[in-house]
Parts: sequence; structure tokens; C-alpha cells
Amino acid sequence: MRVIYRWTMEKAKSEYAVYWLACISFIESVVFPIPPDLLQIAMSVGRPERSRYYAKISAAASVCGGAFGYLVGFLFFDTFGQKIVDFYHLGAQIEHVRILFLNNTFISVFTAAFTPVPYKVFTLAAGLFQVSFLTFMTASLLGRFGRFYIVALLTERYGSYVDTLIFKYVNAISIVLTLILIGGYFFLL
Repeated sequence: MRVIYRWTMEKAKSEYAVYWLACISFIESVVFPIPPDLLQIAMSVGRPERSRYYAKISAAASVCGGAFGYLVGFLFFDTFGQKIVDFYHLGAQIEHVRILFLNNTFISVFTAAFTPVPYKVFTLAAGLFQVSFLTFMTASLLGRFGRFYIVALLTERYGSYVDTLIFKYVNAISIVLTLILIGGYFFLL
């Protein structure tokens, strides 16, 4: 983790930081194991007034990466998608996602887009199982923009304190917020 943290801090201070953020956000949605939140937080702590701008970059690039992952799953799963699944040993997860999609595609994709659940599994599986692209994209947009904007708002408000807090508790924070949102959704039904 220290190596990743140092690398992230180095990229956050680079003149190409925004490009790194977009690139990492895009590829994390398909193959990259490190969430872009780390770079977004590091950049936002350095320039809190640009936190929302960084959130837009992270979210937009991530959703575009999700659409690309959908395309890979839809058209090229046998060629490329299966290699990604095999590399990360995600075979069982793909089958589990298929079942989740049968229950509620929107909630499944939204949850993956908003939480630390591997979004890449859902992007590839959505294409593979040919779920509604409109549903997939709507859930991805809401989940990803919600996730990265919360990070932006926290770094605007709490600065470097949130850096330490989020790095330490990112999984728990995401899960609690998702449970609140899902609970609200079912309450409104």
C-alpha cells in the first residue's frame, strides 16, 4: 500500500495529474485493480477548490470505461473478456452477477458503481448477459457520479483530514452510504 500511496502522490503533483485521473478512472472500470478515488483525493487535498472538477473527470471517464467494458463483454468476451476474468479469478463472481441481474439490474449496477464492489465485473457481465444498455448506463452514471462527488464534497469540507479518514475507511463508508440509498429506494416503493 505504501508503494501505491507514493505513486499516487507523485501522479497527483504531476502537471499531467488530470490526464492520469481520467486514464485510471477509465481503465479501472475494465481491468485496473486500483480505484481512482485515491488519486482524486490526493489531487483534491492539494486543491480543494477543484474537488468537484476532479469528481466530474473521475465519474465521466469511469462511466466511459464502463461502457467500454460493456462493449468488451458484449462483443469480445470470448477474446478479451475471458482473459480479464481469468487473470483476476472472477469466474464465480460473473455467475453471481448474472443472478443479481435477474433480480434487479439497476440496483446491482448502481451498487457496483457506488461501492468498492469490483465495478469491472459488472461492466463485463452486463455486456456478456446483454442487459439493457440504458439501464446499465443510467445506474452507472448515478452510482459513479454519486461516489466521486461525495469524495469531492468531503475533501472540500475536511481537507487533509478526509485524506486519512477515507484511505482508512473507504470500504465501510461506501457500504453504509449504499445501504442508506438502497433503503431509501425501497422506502419510496
